[in-house]
Amino acid sequence: MALIIGYGSGDKGGVGKSTEALITARILAEDFNVLLVNADSVRTVVRVINRGQDEHFPFDLADAVGELDRLADLRRDSPYDFIVVDLPGVAVGAFQSMLTGADGKPIADLLVMPSKAEFIELEATVDAIDNEVAPTGLPYLLVLNQVPTQRFPLAEERREELRGRTHRPPVKVADTIIRHSMTYFDAHEGAMTVIDMPGARSYARILEAEQRALVNEIRSMLNTPASRRR
Repeated sequence: MALIIGYGSGDKGGVGKSTEALITARILAEDFNVLLVNADSVRTVVRVINRGQDEHFPFDLADAVGELDRLADLRRDSPYDFIVVDLPGVAVGAFQSMLTGADGKPIADLLVMPSKAEFIELEATVDAIDNEVAPTGLPYLLVLNQVPTQRFPLAEERREELRGRTHRPPVKVADTIIRHSMTYFDAHEGAMTVIDMPGARSYARILEAEQRALVNEIRSMLNTPASRRR
């Protein structure tokens, strides 16, 4: 039975959700059989993959815009180890309809929610977690993303504030902070992810290390084995 990882956002959008879903699928595919499902009408992941080479995207792709009800069937009948879903950009109030099945239980095993560290963007994501995600019982991970290097201290401060808050339940925030870099846009231009960008001393290697650390956190939450690649 496949493990389903959904990538969602609060109502601000533009937080790198699709890029993170694409990179997660790319890294997981090194050790597992992976399906990346595009459910976002913008189709960012589809546009990048369709321009690229198979060697850069060693996983299968399904376009499921408007068909999120198929996720339960995908889990039950899937030959995959992981299904990574790039969810639609949504306003608060839509998570329950997207991520719960007919029995009212979450379809996904984990919801990853990237967010910038600035208050306006972060507040929208935390509101979605508090009001829509946490009440379903769905495990989630908030990821501070697109953080300029000089603002890492701010991101670390916000991370600890969310983890330690007492007026509402603490927020599960990833240890890994993903930095902002134009290298991600360069990778899209080259129809690949930063994982496949060349150069042993390239800045892409710093970004790759962060992304691999994040995927390790995700795998730890899901308690996955070392490898199932067939």
